[in-house]
Parts: sequence; structure tokens; C-alpha cells
Amino acid sequence: MSRPLPPVAVVVLGLMASGKTTVGRLLAAELGRPFVDGDAELQARTGRTARQLQAGEGRARLHELERAVLAEHRDRPVVLAAAASVADTDEGLELLAGCTVVVLDVAVETLRRRVRSAHRPLPEDDEALEELLRSQRTERLGRYRRVATVVVEPGHRTAEDVAGEIATRLGGPVAGGPPGDHH
Repeated sequence: MSRPLPPVAVVVLGLMASGKTTVGRLLAAELGRPFVDGDAELQARTGRTARQLQAGEGRARLHELERAVLAEHRDRPVVLAAAASVADTDEGLELLAGCTVVVLDVAVETLRRRVRSAHRPLPEDDEALEELLRSQRTERLGRYRRVATVVVEPGHRTAEDVAGEIATRLGGPVAGGPPGDHH
């Protein structure tokens, strides 16, 4: 029999467009936990998208607000799709300590195809975008792996298959709250 998950957040990390929200929502259903979308939570709190926050208040403030979402939910039995930046600082890594951390390791080519969205602060030029994604992957993946409970490379599998694999690797359903969205 597998050991049950601790009653703290299961935090889904990965670069932008890695599937954190899609896989996180499915994983929450698999684990019987509420789901929290960090991007939606940030927008609900501020009335602005990440792109708008970065343009108006700067990258440092955006990342501070993203860490605040993690800080609020880290000790709750939820599945949280966290901002990619939360592991960029030692403070963020400390917030992740004690959480169950799932890392989605997605190839840069796949990210580039998925990433264009109005709420993301991105360069307009495709070459600059690819450079940014490669740089972020290089910088962040090592930090993610330092706090990871599980690392999954989704490849060409469906989000349902990926969520199912993660749930199995984490030990399956656990008590800790009703399924559904939590804000």
C-alpha cells in the first residue's frame, strides 16, 4: 500500500506553456483535491494579467506577487499550478520546501508552439522567444529539480495520461478536501 500524500499543496511547476493548468486540473481530480490556477488567482487579486503587471510594475513585482500566491496555498491540501518564476529565488525555493512538487519538463520546441497567449509577457520576435525559452529552461530546470518530488517529461502523451502517471507516482487519491476549484 502506498503512503498517503501529506496534507500540503501539490505544486505543479514547469516553464510557461508546459501544461501546468491543464495537467494540474486533471491531477487535482485524480487526487480528490481542489485545484488552484496561479495565473487566474493572480489576475483575480490584481485585476491584471501577468503581462499587464510586468508592464506596469516590473518583473520583480510580478514575481513577488506570484510567490505570494504560492505562500498563501502551500500549506493547504490543494493542487496549485504555480508560476514558472516561483523557483527563481531562494525565497521561492524555501516556500516550495515541504510541498509535494511536480515538475513538467517539456521540450523548447513544444513550448514555442504553445506559448503565444495574451496574458504572457513575451518578446514578439520568434527568435527572441526561442532564445528566452532556452535560457529559462537552462536556468530554471536545475532549480525545479532541486525541489522536485516527481519530474515528468510529457512528450506526446495526452494531459490525461500525464496526470494519471503523476497520480500513480504520488500514491493515488488522498483525503484532504473535496474536488473542484478553490480560490
